[in-house]
Amino acid sequence: MSTSKSEKGEESFAEGESNNESDDDSSNDGGHEANNNNNNCNNGSAEACTKEETPVARNGNNSESPPQQEEKPATQSSILALSWCWGMVDLLRLKNFTELTEVNVNDCVDLATLMGLKYCKKLKRLNLHKCTKLQDLSEAGSCWRLETLIVCECERLENLRGLGGHQRLSCVRISRCGMLAEVNLDGTVKLKKLSIDECWALKEVYVTRCKTLESVALVDCSRLKSLCGLVHLVSLKSLNLEGCISIAEIGTLNTNNKLERLNLGNCFMLTDMEFLNHCMKLKRVVALGVPIDEVVKSNLRNRGVRVIDENDVDESYKCYQRQYLERASVAEKSLQWEENVKEILSYPR
Repeated sequence: MSTSKSEKGEESFAEGESNNESDDDSSNDGGHEANNNNNNCNNGSAEACTKEETPVARNGNNSESPPQQEEKPATQSSILALSWCWGMVDLLRLKNFTELTEVNVNDCVDLATLMGLKYCKKLKRLNLHKCTKLQDLSEAGSCWRLETLIVCECERLENLRGLGGHQRLSCVRISRCGMLAEVNLDGTVKLKKLSIDECWALKEVYVTRCKTLESVALVDCSRLKSLCGLVHLVSLKSLNLEGCISIAEIGTLNTNNKLERLNLGNCFMLTDMEFLNHCMKLKRVVALGVPIDEVVKSNLRNRGVRVIDENDVDESYKCYQRQYLERASVAEKSLQWEENVKEILSYPR
């Protein structure tokens, strides 16, 4: 034990002596300390650099900790996309997402109702794609800031009940909703664009009191027979009824209408063209497959209106026309079959 203590004492004495020598050397040479500091910095010594660097906070274990940053409040994303959510039958989970401005729902085949959407008070855009069990959009009417509605391939959707009279809705696009029979947007005061295509069961469209409506496209709606409320569309500039093979009349247009572009392609049943005489700002008319009187065509051309008929298209368009008629026939048979099934199921047992 005595030998060990003496060895430790000698080591301590040697360390002290070396420290004294280094102190003497540093006092004799004023630049020696700076050189040592520079060498220590090059070797990665943090202690030697503390005189020149910003002090770093240390914890109780003498280990460095990064400077604390001010915490920012968490914010919600404004866009939500829901895809392939099998088993999701409603949107009640959205009650905690009150800041959403856009909701996109794709391929949610079990979604049957939009219940829960009312919690999204700031919602401006709603996109529904391939929600094959969805039948009702009335919940969307409670989103009073909604501006754009896009619905595509929602095969069981039958109407747009609850959206009529909406105060901010400006754009509605409906595509390939095979069971959609009625669209009532009466009183939607800010509606500017309405587009509906390949809705084979559609029979009635109501756009009365939509004074800001500028563009209406009802394409390939083979059961549509009339369009109600055109006389009130004082801002209408574009009307596309291509492929509405059952429509028999356009109805009365406002005498001061602003209609510039009109597409009546394949409207075979349309015979009354008197309304064209009231379209003084008309620039272009597509009249493929429409029995327009030559006198009417002549009058339009004399006014500088470009009239496009069968003489202006090639064989490729005629082939497309035949293919469309075949698709319309198949769709009509499918709709008739579904209606027959419903009628049979409704019989009392």
